Amino acid sequence: MLKVYKRKLIAGLLALLVVFAIIFALALLDIRRGIPMFGSGLGFLAENAVIAVLCILAMIKVIAEIARVEK
Repeated sequence: MLKVYKRKLIAGLLALLVVFAIIFALALLDIRRGIPMFGSGLGFLAENAVIAVLCILAMIKVIAEIARVEK
């Protein structure tokens, strides 16, 4: 039973990792195009840079969580 839980947890974490990678890529693309991702009132560069940094931090956290589950 625990193997099924671990497998589903890892699959969910990998899906989350892909979502963060897609958002990161979109933020970088929007930086190149010069448009904000959400239009929160910040400049497009600041907003997309914050989104990219937060996505990188989230991806690091997900990878650490996967490594912890694999132990």
